[in-house]
Amino acid sequence: MNIEPINGPFQSPSGNIRCTTFDSDGRNTVRCEVVEHVWQAPPRSPDCQLNWGDRVELTEDGAAVFSCYGQNLPDPQATLEYGKVATFGSISCTSETVGIMCLDNDTGHFFNVSRDAYQVG
Repeated sequence: MNIEPINGPFQSPSGNIRCTTFDSDGRNTVRCEVVEHVWQAPPRSPDCQLNWGDRVELTEDGAAVFSCYGQNLPDPQATLEYGKVATFGSISCTSETVGIMCLDNDTGHFFNVSRDAYQVG
């Protein structure tokens, strides 16, 4: 595994996927936005009155979910090069030529996002 020491916002080499990390009640969270995509997001959550459909997040010990948001992500401070892995607690994010995949190594929950598709589990 090619571990990349990244602390804070990062992006894919293409710049199309931008991610940020933060603490959510003591648990690490990774949130990624796909700037340009051709897939259709799942239906908007009824309690979301803001932007929807291009951000997915994963929090330690939780399932990957689409994120309702009203603010821009912070500017990326680093690029996660293809084949590299960044870790945030139990979550590891891998940059691949087809997108970024983040996995909670403790629970198996994950998301995989790219221009062409998304997958959450």
